[in-house]
Amino acid sequence: MWASGVSWNQLLADLTREVAALETLDLSTDTREREEVRKGYSLLASLNLSLRQLLSGRTLADGTPTYRFHDLLHDMARRLLTSTAPESKDMLPGLGLTLPVAHAQLLDRYWVKTENGL
Repeated sequence: MWASGVSWNQLLADLTREVAALETLDLSTDTREREEVRKGYSLLASLNLSLRQLLSGRTLADGTPTYRFHDLLHDMARRLLTSTAPESKDMLPGLGLTLPVAHAQLLDRYWVKTENGL
């Protein structure tokens, strides 16, 4: 089982279904080309399944839906801005900035794009 309680067998079945659905649109006949396309479909299928999980957020008490995808991007952006070295070899290195410095750089970059500060 992985974090959301879905078994690996279920995950594999879901990925297989996603790839099969994507392959129905594939008309290529070249074997090497098909292998490259299949790899792309596998990645796309994995992303599709992940996004479905992330987009199915919780509902607030007032009935407003929430989306975990936004939270994930926010957390990832904060981590990439503030971390210096990756925690593992599979993670992206960060910029090592403090949040105030990152904010100042963002504002400076926007300022450059304005005309007379407007």
